[in-house]
Amino acid sequence: MTLDDFNDFPQQISSGLPQKSPDNTEAITQLQGARILLVEDDEYNQELATELLTNNGIDTTAAWSGKEALELLQTKTFDGILMDVQMPVMDGYEVTRLIRKQAKYKDVPIIALTANAMVGDRAKAETAGMNDYICKPLNINQIFSTMAKWITPSKNLQETLVQTTDRQHSESAITELVGIDTKKGLATCGGHPIFYRQMLSKFREHHSSFAREFLNARQNGDSDAAVRLVHTIKAGLMLIGATSAQQAAHQLEILCRDGKNAKEIAQALEEVEIAVKRVINGLDHYFSNAGKK
Repeated sequence: MTLDDFNDFPQQISSGLPQKSPDNTEAITQLQGARILLVEDDEYNQELATELLTNNGIDTTAAWSGKEALELLQTKTFDGILMDVQMPVMDGYEVTRLIRKQAKYKDVPIIALTANAMVGDRAKAETAGMNDYICKPLNINQIFSTMAKWITPSKNLQETLVQTTDRQHSESAITELVGIDTKKGLATCGGHPIFYRQMLSKFREHHSSFAREFLNARQNGDSDAAVRLVHTIKAGLMLIGATSAQQAAHQLEILCRDGKNAKEIAQALEEVEIAVKRVINGLDHYFSNAGKK
């Protein structure tokens, strides 16, 4: 099922009809100064989203869990909330329901962050009181255009905004990397070479020990954690344009979710490990050489 199947996501839930969807430049301008609460338990995804938003003039506060988000809402006010739906202990749907029970937050825009844009997830989001959804891995054009439909800044931060767009576009093109389609990855990052390089660096930093962490989760009997790990690395691979490794991770995720036997999972993990090592080694070489220039 593709994103096109979900263009009919309900446009009238708790905050009325959204504004006309602007293009990316207009959306960013419209959102600058907005105060956003980002609820995301994955370190890589949280860093990615925070950097993306703050670099474009959006005041972003991150929460690691639903509990932390609810505590922050007691002391701070926000113009909108980005809510990861897949979190342990208290998922994004439950957090949203608790937020909507408070009269002062009945109209605050809440946008789901989901890697599974399935019919069931769409229905859950609507029922919980979410306004819309953004798919992972985060695509620059989608995240800003979707946010701009619903979120209006309560204050303006133009005086503190660091303009980076012109500098990003002026950077030279990124050469081909082992196991990575850099044109595809750069397109996902909105054509911004600096931001794309940051995502490549973060992927290298966060996912070099994936296989070990996955095996530890499995050995500890935490199948949910194992699925989250493979789901996160799959999203990261998709973001940077590592298509072959991403497809291998996707197969591993399916096997884990379907409860396949250990032998099948071990074989699939080996394929992912080989593909990811190839990508990481290529990134090691790239950044090592970049540091010598």
